[in-house]
Formats: sequence, C-alpha cells, structure tokens
Amino acid sequence: MTLVDISEFTTTSGPCDIFKRNHEALGNLLLAFHSAALVESAKKRARDSGLKRVEAFVDYTVRAAASWASRATTPPSSRR
Repeated sequence: MTLVDISEFTTTSGPCDIFKRNHEALGNLLLAFHSAALVESAKKRARDSGLKRVEAFVDYTVRAAASWASRATTPPSSRR
C-alpha cells in the first residue's frame, strides 16, 4: 500500500475546486510526512498516470510544499 495515490482524476484541464483541494491535500501530506521517498513516490505515481498535466500538478505541489516548509522555518523577523 502506498501513502500517495495519484491518477488521471487528480487534476482537470483548468483551475477548479478539485485542483485546489487536491493541491492542498497533497501539499499538506508532503508537509506533515516529508521525506525524499514520499516525494519520489508522488512523482512516480504521477509519471505512471501517463498524463503530463498530472506530472505538472505534482511538480507544482512539491515546489509549493517546499516553499511553505521554508517559510514555516524562517523566523518572522527574517521575512521581508
């Protein structure tokens, strides 16, 4: 069993509620349980879907989660 299950239904061809919800869900999962293996698992599942839009979605979400994590560890006085 895998913690990340990604399929062609992960995204749609345009911005909509399901895209936002899945982006937040995957992003939060990556923040809470971050590991290189989890990121690689998500990217592999995206590749296995055979859809470029799913791969792009996962790459976008992985980058966003990394950005969120860096902001969470940066003291507020350093953010400008």
